[in-house]
Amino acid sequence: MYKKIFLILIICGFLISPTFSIAAQQNNNYNIKKILQKTNKSNSYETDTPTWEEGDTWTYDMTIEGELGDALAFNWGFRDLLFTVESDQGSTYIVTINGEVTGEINIFEIQIISGSLKDTTITGEIVVDKSNIGFKNINAHIEGKIAVVGIPLKPFTMDINVDITPSFNAIDFPLKPGKQWTTPACNVTGTAEVSLLENPIYIDDLIGGNTAECTGVETVTIDAGTYEAFVILSDGDVSTLYYAEDAGNVIRAYGDEEKSIDITMESTTYGVVPGAPNRPSKPQGPTRGTPKKTYTYSSSTTDNEGDDIYYLFDWGDGTHSSWIGPYHSGETVKASHKWSKKNTYRVRVKAKDVEGHESKWSSSLTVSMPRDKNRILSSSYSRLWCFFQLFFLQIFV
Repeated sequence: MYKKIFLILIICGFLISPTFSIAAQQNNNYNIKKILQKTNKSNSYETDTPTWEEGDTWTYDMTIEGELGDALAFNWGFRDLLFTVESDQGSTYIVTINGEVTGEINIFEIQIISGSLKDTTITGEIVVDKSNIGFKNINAHIEGKIAVVGIPLKPFTMDINVDITPSFNAIDFPLKPGKQWTTPACNVTGTAEVSLLENPIYIDDLIGGNTAECTGVETVTIDAGTYEAFVILSDGDVSTLYYAEDAGNVIRAYGDEEKSIDITMESTTYGVVPGAPNRPSKPQGPTRGTPKKTYTYSSSTTDNEGDDIYYLFDWGDGTHSSWIGPYHSGETVKASHKWSKKNTYRVRVKAKDVEGHESKWSSSLTVSMPRDKNRILSSSYSRLWCFFQLFFLQIFV
């Protein structure tokens, strides 16, 4: 009986944890007034849906701990949980996951039953919707050993495959302070197959449907670095979410300990190629203009080894500059471009050192190109001339 209860609780812990990685979004184990006082930076901050590149990585440490009534206490965790953008499939990203799983549980009923996971790892794949960074599918394989007092150490495997319909996105882009939204209500369906159980466990549950608000921008220092992060509060089980544009992802999240379950997550690394220059600054330059006119944009970065640096600008219209340089580490680069037609473009830049090590792309600068003013003026003058012709014809004819 206790063995079965223990296995079911392990499964529940693993199912909650991936759901949290999907939905790390909601309420607050800090005092909300304190957060609002700290997040008082300019409301002009705004960020679009991030663009991920193949090879981008984020590493997280995550814990879920708490009690369920007087029956049990638990503590699940993921250590060095590595997310890697494996490929760009056009409308989706394929993101692989790899990390260490830990877990402990105490069952208080008649007698105390204690158990833990040993040498347990997780690998898998997540399908992410590019349009909103929403999770569509999670496929994970967990393998390790279970150590329970009174039960011999046993190896086990677990395979989890769930679909999320529609895709779940905790953040509604474009994101800016003061924005409010409701997370989508999504149906989670799939199976969990455990080697120690005869039959699979069928999953059919709902997530989402919570209200959320971006309350401001805060400077956050974590193991991965220091970031300007958008602070998001919501009314669900996870209370506070920090999204950093420069990392292109969530960097910190907290759960609601008042609901007897406390969840924490923090990014420990944001991947860069060893030896590559640091991520260039967001391009600076005009954000509005007219087609067929030339505009100039600038950026800069540093190389930790002091190498000279080349820069490549992506103009958002399917064209790139050539590699420009070399420039000294920290020196500002400038490049110019002329767009041919009305549209909205996202300008970004990457760097590489003289040894060929390429950085990540910078954050994007959104540039709007309204219709050609000359064409508008020409059309207006044409209509005005026709009006005068008609007017004078009425008088003199």
